[in-house]
Amino acid sequence: MIENRIGAAVRAKREAFGYSQEELAEKISKTASFIGQIERGDALPSVETLAFLTQLLAIDANEYFYESNNRNQESQAFYLMLEQLTPEMRKLATEIIKQIYKFGR
Repeated sequence: MIENRIGAAVRAKREAFGYSQEELAEKISKTASFIGQIERGDALPSVETLAFLTQLLAIDANEYFYESNNRNQESQAFYLMLEQLTPEMRKLATEIIKQIYKFGR
């Protein structure tokens, strides 16, 4: 059901950004309860709210209509977080990841 796909996409991206339901609700002028209903697939947001959530959380709208790959979602969320860092912080994050990769192999 589309309600479940929308809810799963919103939950995954909210968690990837590190937002609580309360924080996300505040950003879109809704209640945390409503965010929970969306995430569970119990409620559909209005088109306006869905568009706002999609943009705010950088959700690929295709996720609402097609089964998605969790690995791809994780990669997209990771790249989005990197893009939002300052150039200096992005460089630091890259160096940290290189070290993790080097020692984790």
